[in-house]
Amino acid sequence: MEMKIRSSSRTSGFTLIELLVVIAIISILAAILFPIAGTVRESARATDCLSKLHQLWVSATVYKADEGSYPEALMGYAEIADGAGNSTGVPYTGGALPVVGVTKIINGFMYAEQIKDSNVFRCPDNPNTLKSSTTPGNIVTAAVFPPRPVAWPVYTSGPNAGNVHEYIGDVLQPLCGTEPTTGLTYDCYTKGALAGQRKYFYKWDSYDISPLIDPSTLKPVPGIFARTYGTDWTGAPGAYDLTYQLKYKSPPDDRTILTYCTWHQTIAKTGTFPGINMGGSARKLNASLVLKLGASIFGQ
Repeated sequence: MEMKIRSSSRTSGFTLIELLVVIAIISILAAILFPIAGTVRESARATDCLSKLHQLWVSATVYKADEGSYPEALMGYAEIADGAGNSTGVPYTGGALPVVGVTKIINGFMYAEQIKDSNVFRCPDNPNTLKSSTTPGNIVTAAVFPPRPVAWPVYTSGPNAGNVHEYIGDVLQPLCGTEPTTGLTYDCYTKGALAGQRKYFYKWDSYDISPLIDPSTLKPVPGIFARTYGTDWTGAPGAYDLTYQLKYKSPPDDRTILTYCTWHQTIAKTGTFPGINMGGSARKLNASLVLKLGASIFGQ
């Protein structure tokens, strides 16, 4: 009797339903892990930024000990290049003239005396990585003063007691002019042959300037950079002026800000600006409070 043996075969591999389940699981894991990885990376960049701020504070302290005052800028202004690409030492004030690269300026302030590595001046969130270019607009920019903070301090004594202190942007507006989109005052030279000419900064430089942040939205204003370091924020010295400014010989360490950086809010929307006071305390500052209080953030 002939027996028929039935062979059974099973097709190996995933069914469509199993494949869809695997894809769904991977998608869920990716949705969970990618934001965590992004947060970890941003936390590392913020830590690096705070470390650089501390280096700037140490160097600013050394600069003041050597020179008797704090520098008018931390890094230095853009300079015009000669035919060989080297610096003429002449400040760049706009136009089509060639500009030297970041590492070739010769009239820097803390660079390259106290700080020899130009990378210290660049926030890790700053996407401007060009150190040199044949097109000035690629590497340099003019800057404005941030808008007058809504909670700018008032005089506590003297003939103006109760009135709001002067603000550098208002004081310099007639001399320096305004940026057409925002109406904010440009930073400009105030003395000598260059008086009234705009100062130009390297986009690499993240601690003299950073993107202008709109106080109402906490979003960057496209293409506009604002001063974040300055020795004078009132523009009006006097017996009743704010004492926590770097233009004074011995500003109170715990109340006086050195600088802050807005790149983390610009790129990662962290809600914070890393900043440091003259006591060497570097920390993440609430972005809304900085915009509300301005350079008096540590003095409030």
